[in-house]
Amino acid sequence: MIKLNYIVSHPIYYQNDLLNHIDSQEGIELNVFFYKKFDLKNLNFDNEFQKKVNFTKKNQINYNYRFLNKPNNFFFLLKQIINFNQKSFFWFHGWNSSLIIFLIIFIKTFSNNLIFIRAENIYKDKILSKIIKKQLFKFFDYFLYIGKANYNYYKMYQINDNQLIPLKYSSGITNKLLSINKSINKKTFKGNKIIFVGKLIERKNIIFIIKSIQKYNKKYDNKFYLDIYGDGSLKNKVLHLINNNRNKYIKLKGFIPNYKIKNSYYKKYNFIILASDHENWGLVINEAMESKLALLLGNKIGCKYDLLKNNINGFSFDNNYLSFEKVLNKVSKLSDASISKFGEESFKIINHYTIENSSKEFIKFLLTFKK
Repeated sequence: MIKLNYIVSHPIYYQNDLLNHIDSQEGIELNVFFYKKFDLKNLNFDNEFQKKVNFTKKNQINYNYRFLNKPNNFFFLLKQIINFNQKSFFWFHGWNSSLIIFLIIFIKTFSNNLIFIRAENIYKDKILSKIIKKQLFKFFDYFLYIGKANYNYYKMYQINDNQLIPLKYSSGITNKLLSINKSINKKTFKGNKIIFVGKLIERKNIIFIIKSIQKYNKKYDNKFYLDIYGDGSLKNKVLHLINNNRNKYIKLKGFIPNYKIKNSYYKKYNFIILASDHENWGLVINEAMESKLALLLGNKIGCKYDLLKNNINGFSFDNNYLSFEKVLNKVSKLSDASISKFGEESFKIINHYTIENSSKEFIKFLLTFKK
């Protein structure tokens, strides 16, 4: 039996299906430890908004879990570490916690247990951070990478290939649920319909997207429609920008729960757009591709390297108007049949990112240690 201990800050709604799937595997015993106090009945609490946000309809937890803020649970974990009668594996989500640093050092000092790390970083670090991580990374036995950009991040630190294990970023959809969307037919859709889903904050670059589409629509006859689903600190600025231009092509639809977007709204559009100043992945892209949407992605989007095939299921652009204008010109020349084909290509790609397919290699690797 493989004993896998996962240490993470709090329950993360899109990870629950992954953890339930791993826990269901024969030969793996999963224990999850949360090191931040959290209300399990309120899994949709958003740290950035500091309020409950109904991302998902349900958050069923089937795996065993404990909260480390309770002393008895913390000592239970320490016993797991120093128990020489059993082989355990410790999987950490991120490293930005003094408790995680302590546990990593404790494991390496008092046991021979193996340590996995999964962090979503894809960008270059500053000098001091790089020096610290070069030392910290020596404690990890294996690195679980979410995609190509994350893989290249670790290679920048000269991590060996045999230490790098793929655990792809998944929205939580299963093979069975994804198969339902096979029947979606985008050939019946007309016009250049784009959807944006995300927080209305500076990092998401929503103001750039709105201004660029407004500028394009004034210049060209072939207009683009943009519907914005989200909420955040820039909401009033977004409304002001739309209302001032009296633009019937751009609308703010407000926040819609994640599960409703997936079940109904994505199917009404041809393209999804994301142009964040920096984005380690971009989970909404997975979700949109599951409904056969083509992609318009800025060059700072981490999933671009895995999910976008340029001119096959979408286009990438730099975050400036000239680059974006060129992409919109390309899109405007596509026939409805071509756009539909782009969506079908997206669907083919995202088949590899279901819960079962995205975790397959990690589970297979774990089971190689089974006695």
